Amino acid sequence: MPKKIEKHGQKFDNEYELSFYEYLTGKDIEFEYHKKVNLIPESEHGKAVDWNIDFYLPKQDIYIDTKGLNKTIAYEYLKKRLFKEKYGDKIYFIAESPVWYQKTFGKVWVEYEVKNKIEIVVRRFKDKIGLFTIIKNKKKYGKIKPDEHGKQLAEMCVEKGLMPFDKV
Repeated sequence: MPKKIEKHGQKFDNEYELSFYEYLTGKDIEFEYHKKVNLIPESEHGKAVDWNIDFYLPKQDIYIDTKGLNKTIAYEYLKKRLFKEKYGDKIYFIAESPVWYQKTFGKVWVEYEVKNKIEIVVRRFKDKIGLFTIIKNKKKYGKIKPDEHGKQLAEMCVEKGLMPFDKV
């Protein structure tokens, strides 16, 4: 189990929670940290199933769970589905935007589902410009300029409507 991070008088499960906590406090947005919700009530078949969602924003009435960019979260989607069936469509999985995206637009948060679409755009773009071939043959092609590629990738994401998370 990863070590918790202690800062601002709170214990955070990971650096993504800490980063989003700082983002919300920096924007002066009211929130509750680790809001507990019931997904399945206790019954004769077993104990209740609860979920501590990372953040609840009462003014917007939305729940936000932060994720790492490379995390596999298939089991989390089951919790998300149970949540939506009981409370409605007001939960979002978010992740920090990739570094190359941040260089163009600054540090932003994107919905996790959008992040997966961004990865598809990135793979197609890299294939299109032969970036993988260039990386494999550095001697033949010389030094690559990743910032130029990152800017082009970010522009493509904007063209495809893969915008930053804007619910807060």
